[in-house]
Amino acid sequence: MTVLIGWIGVEHQGPSSAYLMSDSRFTWGAMPRHFDYGTKLLALENSPDIFGYCGDVVFATQIFSQLSTSDKLALLFETDSSSLTRVQHTFELIKNYFTAYPEQCDGSIYHISRDLDKTFHAYRYKLKKSSDICTWEELDYDHSKSSLIFADGSGAKEFQSLLEKYQNNDLGGTSRNIYQCFCDSLMNSKIRSCGGAPQLVGLYKSKFNGFVCGIVYQGQRYLMGGPATGMENYNTLRWYNEEFEICDGNTMERFPYAMRQPNPNR
Repeated sequence: MTVLIGWIGVEHQGPSSAYLMSDSRFTWGAMPRHFDYGTKLLALENSPDIFGYCGDVVFATQIFSQLSTSDKLALLFETDSSSLTRVQHTFELIKNYFTAYPEQCDGSIYHISRDLDKTFHAYRYKLKKSSDICTWEELDYDHSKSSLIFADGSGAKEFQSLLEKYQNNDLGGTSRNIYQCFCDSLMNSKIRSCGGAPQLVGLYKSKFNGFVCGIVYQGQRYLMGGPATGMENYNTLRWYNEEFEICDGNTMERFPYAMRQPNPNR
């Protein structure tokens, strides 16, 4: 299974960023064999859209592969299309795959999109083959403070239980608090289907399309769940450690100019 969360980052002017974060473990069977380098998130290069999934791995990865390839070839969405148009187009793609898929494919795909007016919208595509359910819905969120939009997967309750503790301090209602809680929950998880390193994708309000973040986790670099090795310069993207501090990807140390983000819950 998985633990997958989405949240909105809010500053004085309102919502300013949005993120999806996941573990990286794939499992098989009731006494699960596992693989800890599984990619569960997607950030589009040519459109302000990010995606994550929990549930059936094969079905979701085929959807993500099609979305990614079409996006790179500039064949996915029309330029300056609205968030609603993009979610409807994505749903048509998912529905076509769902209809043709011969096996069970229960689970959810989550989609956060930035609209033409710079607002963020969050969506869930719900899939249950045994009941022939393939639907989508828009998810509400709190616009007044940084807050969780959703938590899903086998590790969701474990994460939300720890988040209640995390939110009960001066850092409650911050992106940093949610991120640190996720890392803490995953690092100490008792759920056998959750594991591997965190992975993170995001959107900003003012500029850029979907972006991928590198993670420095337990002294190692990870990129979308897998070990990041052999790069000549790691600083072609932004790196965060477990505290949500911006790091030098080459040294894995916090940049001298980056704000310290101590975790008061540890």
